[in-house]
Amino acid sequence: MRMQWLGMGVGLAVLGAASIGLAMKAEKFEGKPTFDAGSVNGAFVWHQPDGYLVRFTTKTGDPPRHLYGQVCAGAEKIDSVTPVLLEAGEYARLGPHEHCVWFEFNTFGHIDGFDFKTSAKNLTFDFKHGKREENKNVPAANIYVGQAKEHPQASPFVRTP
Repeated sequence: MRMQWLGMGVGLAVLGAASIGLAMKAEKFEGKPTFDAGSVNGAFVWHQPDGYLVRFTTKTGDPPRHLYGQVCAGAEKIDSVTPVLLEAGEYARLGPHEHCVWFEFNTFGHIDGFDFKTSAKNLTFDFKHGKREENKNVPAANIYVGQAKEHPQASPFVRTP
């Protein structure tokens, strides 16, 4: 029940975030950004013809980073999610009403992530790191969107048409 309310709250946050300037236009998400596993602490998000891709990587030699969060489509549905390079105990999965992808990883010197498909016009990306009780957002400077690797103003941020 708690996660259901959380998903609904994030859906409502789409409207609020878009109205206060945390929105990024859809075209900014196009094309794969260049990056290498282990070269940077970062979250990479992009769109290509067959869907959206989200990848997290950390610098080789750094301690493991606990990353978690969600991508939500408001009232619309996410059609599918495919985990990429996850280890035991990590996950990327649809929430119970298929409006959000929930994920949790421990990343160290390699890549973790997921791909997802949706026709939703607005998507809220909410990336967190550290201990859950700290509820710390991944810094915007560590989030790279699209081929141009643009940074959102903050996390969470919203993809708009």
